[in-house]
Amino acid sequence: MGLITLVQGFKLGVSEFDGFLIANKLPSLGGGYQPSCEEAEDIAKLFRAQGIDCEVKIFVPYVTGFNRSHDLFVCCDWIHVLATLEIKDVLQKPVPPAFEAMRKSFQAKSGVSTYVVYNDEDEFSYIPEEMIKRNTVHYLL
Repeated sequence: MGLITLVQGFKLGVSEFDGFLIANKLPSLGGGYQPSCEEAEDIAKLFRAQGIDCEVKIFVPYVTGFNRSHDLFVCCDWIHVLATLEIKDVLQKPVPPAFEAMRKSFQAKSGVSTYVVYNDEDEFSYIPEEMIKRNTVHYLL
């Protein structure tokens, strides 16, 4: 299932990010695929080891057809849009200085901004905690 997400972060070329991963002894994203759960955790550990003091997640936008995205988003804040969402007061956290420094070191294509990203999560289905709680049957033994 695809997932629409409101993100705060910066846009970066997949090839530039792959070069960063390879230089830090991690596998590339394989030509623009969304990182698996294990890959995402390894990437998060890499950012923490480099002094990034916030949670960082990579979002690769979905592209129709057989092509893969040439860009991705490195994000410091995000919220998934499940049906509708009033966005006036969301993603208001200040951008951590270490995250901004990382953006500059990548020579990113954009500044830190807010984007709406649709990414293909076919293999990695996301089920919000609220849905899990609502669909959990509680019983006594």
